Amino acid sequence: MGGIAVEGGRRGGPQAVDRARGHGQHRRQSSQRVSGDRSSNTDGDGDPGVDSGGRDATADATADVADATAPDATSDTAADGAPEDTPPEDAPPEDTAPEDTSPPDTTPPDVAEDTGSAGRWQSGDPSAAGPYGFATFTETLTTSVQDVEVSILVPDDADDAPYPVVVFNHGFQMTGAMYVGYGERLASHGFVVILPTIGDPFLSARTHLELATIQTEIDSWIADAASAPGSRVFGVADASLLGVGGHSRGGKASLLAAADDDRIRASFNVDPVDSAPPSFGTDPADFPSVTPERMGDLGIPTGYVGAGLSGTAVFGLPCAPVEDNYHAYFEHSPSPSFEYELPDAGHNDFIEDCNFVCMTACTAGDDRELAQQVARTTMVAFYKVFLAEDASYRPWVDGEEARAWTGISFNAR
Repeated sequence: MGGIAVEGGRRGGPQAVDRARGHGQHRRQSSQRVSGDRSSNTDGDGDPGVDSGGRDATADATADVADATAPDATSDTAADGAPEDTPPEDAPPEDTAPEDTSPPDTTPPDVAEDTGSAGRWQSGDPSAAGPYGFATFTETLTTSVQDVEVSILVPDDADDAPYPVVVFNHGFQMTGAMYVGYGERLASHGFVVILPTIGDPFLSARTHLELATIQTEIDSWIADAASAPGSRVFGVADASLLGVGGHSRGGKASLLAAADDDRIRASFNVDPVDSAPPSFGTDPADFPSVTPERMGDLGIPTGYVGAGLSGTAVFGLPCAPVEDNYHAYFEHSPSPSFEYELPDAGHNDFIEDCNFVCMTACTAGDDRELAQQVARTTMVAFYKVFLAEDASYRPWVDGEEARAWTGISFNAR
């Protein structure tokens, strides 16, 4: 599999004005870092303070110091057996440090502040465009299922490269272009973003197994292209920091892929749906359920934005049945997991360029702009925390900013 048919790139996007005003002015003076489930602060053998021979390195070092400073009975005593340099009896007692009575630090390790190193990437406010400019390119990737057109958004600051990578998969009968605002917001905060377009027909839609296979092969392309001179993402994408998510069936396909692909480090999804589409002679085995059956296989941070009106039937069918909606994923997700519910939002309110079919196929809410803003903001903050390890975005994940949205329900596991 490889990238072919490369088209020209364009600079910036609709948010370029907002982004330009902050470019270069948000570099952190000290970093705050958190670790996801798949990161480690141990030595290469996984045991902090233990060397490759299995010994306790701290204990060895202490023993060496003790040997070097132990008194020598031959050289350190006088002829009459009295020790030399005996302090006078009236010498004042040595100063002793007062006992530390402060309470222990109970900050969870995944939110502890690390002030020992400079920040690797610039920070900003996830509710607005970030400090980076970016370019957009289009490529066609060849997978074992079909050719897939992808839009690739790349931050333009070479000094901060390589960047974490996020793939966002569209919903049924949609395209990557309908979610470009999500990609632009992510890219402006320092992510390489990939927006695939599947383009499958309504009556012969790709199975969910096929969609998961496409995602897995896109993951492989990212890993290969990131280290291939001449690639659009060579030296720019850090394939070891990969997040994958999507909207509706794109969210399910992302989670299904993540259950089997440990290259995926985090997954944020917008109103994902676990159920299969109406049957047109398809094999149910090609549309396996992910929740609760496969959720235990994830072992990664997850986030979900959900629409409260998705379970309302239109033309006899809801776009996201309650038993198969975002909450069904959240309640079976391993920790850490985060849920943001918009009770008055519809399933397709999160789509930016929504056509007539999109607008009428699902019950719509009253505030599409709010739905998209919540989804963009929390998505950026989530990936900045769990991929870029930047805890300055943590308030928008599960802190005061996450709880400040009016009329939105927040839960965390």
